[in-house]
Amino acid sequence: MGKKTDAIAALFAAITERKPAAVCYAPEEDYGAFWARHAADAETLAAQRQAELHFMPKFLIKLFSLDEKKKAARTQASLAAQSYTNWSIAGDRQENFDFVMFLAEGDVLAPDALFHFAETINANPMAELLYADEDVLLPDGAHMDPVCKPEYSELTQLSYNMIGRPFAVSQMLYTRSGGLCSPDTGASIPALEYDYTLRCAAHTRHIAHIPRILCARCERPGTIPSAAGIAAVDAYLDATNQPGSAATGAFAGSFRVRVPLGRNGRTAIVIPNRNGVDSLRRLLESIEEYEAFERYELIIADGDSRDPRTLRYYDILEKNKAAKIVRSKKDGFAALCNLGAAEAQSEALLFLCRDAQVLTPDWLRALREQLSRPGVGAAGGKLVSVGRRIVSAGDVAGLCGWLNSPYTGEPDDTSETRKNLFVNTIRRVTMLPGACMMVLSNTFENLNGFDETFSDAGADMDFCLRLFRRGLASAYTPFAALLLHGTLPRIEDASTLTRMRCYDTLRPMLAAGDPFYSPHFDYNSTVPIVCANPKPPLLCREYEP
Repeated sequence: MGKKTDAIAALFAAITERKPAAVCYAPEEDYGAFWARHAADAETLAAQRQAELHFMPKFLIKLFSLDEKKKAARTQASLAAQSYTNWSIAGDRQENFDFVMFLAEGDVLAPDALFHFAETINANPMAELLYADEDVLLPDGAHMDPVCKPEYSELTQLSYNMIGRPFAVSQMLYTRSGGLCSPDTGASIPALEYDYTLRCAAHTRHIAHIPRILCARCERPGTIPSAAGIAAVDAYLDATNQPGSAATGAFAGSFRVRVPLGRNGRTAIVIPNRNGVDSLRRLLESIEEYEAFERYELIIADGDSRDPRTLRYYDILEKNKAAKIVRSKKDGFAALCNLGAAEAQSEALLFLCRDAQVLTPDWLRALREQLSRPGVGAAGGKLVSVGRRIVSAGDVAGLCGWLNSPYTGEPDDTSETRKNLFVNTIRRVTMLPGACMMVLSNTFENLNGFDETFSDAGADMDFCLRLFRRGLASAYTPFAALLLHGTLPRIEDASTLTRMRCYDTLRPMLAAGDPFYSPHFDYNSTVPIVCANPKPPLLCREYEP
């Protein structure tokens, strides 16, 4: 997409600016109880004041000035209450500093905020950009609307400003990224922040997340204007020498990266099947209906079908050269996918469940775009039920058992802010279901395909975790949506041997928690709700092979 096209897209986005979603979190979320439990008490603050860290970084606090004295006084009072005292507010004269933190007038730092930043810098001496969680502080002193963030991912940051506030950057990174001046009157602070966090992220790989709520805004975060956000993402892509351009996302303040794809690229769509001719026909017809431009080959990996109607349908497909049928006496997911992949003559493989039905045009391109981005090993789309409820938007290790997707069973809509950040934006996830998973052929071969010892469940989970251990991301995109007429395989229903294998594979993440799911969320609920006493999955339930 050329620059003129990008400019037109940005202008159109500005004209058709969408309203932000309502903030409507789960009614059972008791954030007051969470805050009461996690706020630092007087004894903790006293101990922090006496603590001697190996390195005592000096923080320079820069305030976005809105010329509102009452709000500025709130921020300065929270700074004066800090248990860590090596800081100063930026003035007219230049000062020496190790890290600079940006706040808006009216923001209130938790009294232990700077201490935790300093502590994290000591634990991660390479860190150049640090960010923490946030919420909103009402005039009556009540906290609300917590934003509990995942570990950093370029995929997610290019979709919306996941860094938010508070964030701090090192003096060297501040210099490399060009600094950040106070906004002019009428300027969009959300746009300035997004642009600056992307400029910083473009110049460092050393980014640390502090999973603590350390900053309270005086009001809910504003929405990034589409034109400004598109410009910021495009600048990041240019700075990091990545192909592509930005476009608006599925909800106001979100974005997506469109990547140019070569015309010669082709995808092998591998569909495991045994009998089930009606479901298979429905899937193939939906692929034909919604995919008119991308090149693909169809491979049906058959697990010893005996149904006469299915066999006749195979004959028709082969006679018309519409699909290649490869046959096996095995009928397990992993074995059939490996069989189909071995016959593929394409640069990418897409494993699709027979019970799926394509819902969105350009779905194949949306998956290929994510797979072509740096560091991505697999890409998957949104799966919804016949009643248009979420089946999968990327899986979290240990959620409500072995693994699950956030918002499973909830309506597929854009009505709520937190849901949008999980379901309706491109983001990095730990695992993707094999019902819709795209991977490069050479990557699949290098990892020796799916492990066939996971005979009845878990092969997709194991594959994604092997990608994770190699430093490759699994990317979720809502722009490839499929209707699932059946259900996904569950590890809970698998054989004892399979559950033992799954436990061995998942145990480290069950013990530590999923890095792309906040440790503040309750692992016993598929709806992400802040829990007063959160625990990693291994401490929430017993996993009995």
